[in-house]
Amino acid sequence: MQRIPGQFGYFSHKPPQQLLRWLIGLLIGDPADGDPDANPPTAAAVTNAINSAPYLGGEAYSWKCAGIGAQQNTEVVNDIELNYWSVTVELLYRQSGWQLLLPNVGWNYLTGGDPAKASVYVRDDAPNSPTKGNDIPSAVPQPLDTDGSLKYTGGNFGPPDILERRINPVVDFSTYFGVPPF
Repeated sequence: MQRIPGQFGYFSHKPPQQLLRWLIGLLIGDPADGDPDANPPTAAAVTNAINSAPYLGGEAYSWKCAGIGAQQNTEVVNDIELNYWSVTVELLYRQSGWQLLLPNVGWNYLTGGDPAKASVYVRDDAPNSPTKGNDIPSAVPQPLDTDGSLKYTGGNFGPPDILERRINPVVDFSTYFGVPPF
């Protein structure tokens, strides 16, 4: 987290410093030749998915399948025509993970389990302000607790909690791509 100077001490997630692109080459048979491992719909199921378990030395949620490309090839070996697919898988690694990090903030909050929203007000302490000493609607969202209530009250303030949300589907990469021998 990187602190951004400001009146209310807001924080912003700093973009990750490390992004790695990894290409994996695979050879699979042709479904027309009855190869049980050849499954073209697999590409659609894995594209834009993130890993659910540690993979290639990275933690869960640190690898993302950016895309899968395939090209059908034919070779003749000992007068026998062999059909196969040459597949390239593009994996992106982000050390900080692929979850969406959101500050838990809002201009409204919930009070005591009541489903009605209450507006966030802040005390106006600006000198020479006509509303000095009064509560005025907040111009910036305020940190909230997980139940939707205000996190800081009574003049206290601090950083918001960061919520992690997963927006990509999750799959076990070792099931689809195997485990490299290194």
